[in-house]
Parts: sequence; C-alpha cells; structure tokens
Amino acid sequence: MNKILFGISVLGLIFSSIFVVVSIWNTEWILLEKGYYTFGTLTVAVSTYLAIQFLMGYSHADTLGKLNASIGVIFSIIALLFMMISVRNTEWILLEKGYYWMGMVFVTLTSAMLSATIKSIMNNAEPLK
Repeated sequence: MNKILFGISVLGLIFSSIFVVVSIWNTEWILLEKGYYTFGTLTVAVSTYLAIQFLMGYSHADTLGKLNASIGVIFSIIALLFMMISVRNTEWILLEKGYYWMGMVFVTLTSAMLSATIKSIMNNAEPLK
C-alpha cells in the first residue's frame, strides 16, 4: 500500500508543480514576476515537505529536533500565507486569483502527502542486515 501511495504522491506533486509553473510561465508577466511566483511556489512546496518530515518525528525528537519542527511549521505557514497574500494583492480578476490560489493549495497538499508517505515508509522499513 505504501508503494502505491508513494507513487500517487510523487505523481501528484509533479503534476501540481508543473501545472502551476507552466501556468505562470505562459502569462504575459515580466520576467521578475514569473521568477517571483515560481520561486514562491517551490518555497511553499519544500517548506511544507520539511515541516511534515520534522513533525512526524516530533514525539521522539530532542529539544533541537522540536525546535526544528517548530521553525519548519512556522516557515511553511509564513511561506504559504505570503504567497496567498501576494496573489490577493494583485489587480487580477477574481477568477485568475482563484486559479493561482488553487494551484498553490494543490502544490502544498501534494507536498505534504509525499512527505508523510516517505516518512511512513522510512519508519516501517526493515533495518539493513
């Protein structure tokens, strides 16, 4: 089951990332805007992935591990809110804003799903002999 879930998670993250990045780069924005929203999307995906990894090991972590988990979660929330507010403050029509919000949420959720699946597989793996 974990291998199937892992495959679905990887495909979901790849599809969602490509979906958002291609939609960003097919706009008539200036290069700076394209880079900003692409980097923001990738930052949200990576920070969400790391936050879930840290959180799943939270119960067995020492003080430094718990601090890392807290920082990871805070950074993930800040990155997501920052990108959502950035989209909100544009002068686009609401339909376009919703499109990019949906893409951002899609990337965030698939990143979290992949992270949780990988951590679950790592926790259930048999040690090498």
